[in-house]
Amino acid sequence: MVDWVTLGTFTEWALPIELFPGRGPFGPRHEASFFIAHNFIRPLTWLGLLQNSPQNTPSLAVTDRQFRKSEIFGKVIKITLPNDIRAIGVH
Repeated sequence: MVDWVTLGTFTEWALPIELFPGRGPFGPRHEASFFIAHNFIRPLTWLGLLQNSPQNTPSLAVTDRQFRKSEIFGKVIKITLPNDIRAIGVH
């Protein structure tokens, strides 16, 4: 997330959207995006780790709002994966 990315796109990267119920007229993508915004994006924005796009306005749809990592993100959060992870096929 170096460049601006929409909340909807980030949600699709982060979660299996089909697991969210499609309550209301907006569907599962909106429900999953709201979950990500409320539980992930908003706290990281409060901490200064993510930046809101200047184009974000209250009238903009939640899934179209844009965010990116701030300069301090990499200094505070480091995500590493273990080297010994193996793919296991389940049939």
